[in-house]
Amino acid sequence: MPDSTSVSTRVEQLREWLETPNLTLALRQQCHCELNQLRRLWQNEPSLFSTQSLRVLKGLADQLKTSQLDAVKADDQGVRAIDVSVSSADHVLKTVFGYNTFRPGQRELIEEVLSGRDAVGIMPTGAGK
Repeated sequence: MPDSTSVSTRVEQLREWLETPNLTLALRQQCHCELNQLRRLWQNEPSLFSTQSLRVLKGLADQLKTSQLDAVKADDQGVRAIDVSVSSADHVLKTVFGYNTFRPGQRELIEEVLSGRDAVGIMPTGAGK
């Protein structure tokens, strides 16, 4: 059973990962997973989190979001960074939703969002929004 000390340790570990120079995609994904696990833990056991831990986690979440957008923008070939994310989206589509391919219009919307751009999609009812 987690306690406030283990939460503090996990928050510090997350901070160390995010301070890694040239944060790799794999480590960035690991940070996302850990952050999501800590969010779920906070929803179930908020008393385990100090005000300071919450403040640090908010900053780390913002930093992770910014580093992800910067990684996409900094990539000379742009497409390579997007392809990695879209291949992850393909994996999620298959493993979570059970579909092999996106419906018309879905991939384009996902590519826009994953590349850090705003996107609006208008799709008919039943089109897989």
